[in-house]
Amino acid sequence: MRQLTAMLALLACAHALTPKRYLVTRHAVDPIRPEIGSPAPLVINALVAMERGASARAADAPDVAIEVQEMRPKLQEVLVSTCADEPWIAKYKEEGRFGLPLSDVDPLVAMQRNECLLALYLLARHPDGVSVDDGAPLLRAEDFLDQDRLDVVMAGALDLDL
Repeated sequence: MRQLTAMLALLACAHALTPKRYLVTRHAVDPIRPEIGSPAPLVINALVAMERGASARAADAPDVAIEVQEMRPKLQEVLVSTCADEPWIAKYKEEGRFGLPLSDVDPLVAMQRNECLLALYLLARHPDGVSVDDGAPLLRAEDFLDQDRLDVVMAGALDLDL
């Protein structure tokens, strides 16, 4: 009897220690990483590449990036004037967060400049967002700009006549 009890206890322990197998359904969505992320990094990287001299084809640029690139001089002019109208930017030396001065070639400053230019374009032309790829979420300025920069760029978008 003791042997039988010992064997049942051993089987119970072995069963408890056996790894469980779970059924994974197809097309399950990972709650931390959505299936399709924001298209903002793709567009911003294409803009940075085009600013450095790459062609739109070489940068694999979406249509919205090509439109921003074509309007770059006007968008830069509005960005510079809008930042000059905000006294706190110069007071706290925050020009780099807006990609200024335009001659700065630091990669972080260039990325932030292109974020601001893209946001100016989106807020002026597509305030509700624009579709870049089928099935991807809409590209909106609120998705990639912090609130301070968004407030400044939004003021500039009101002045922008597209």
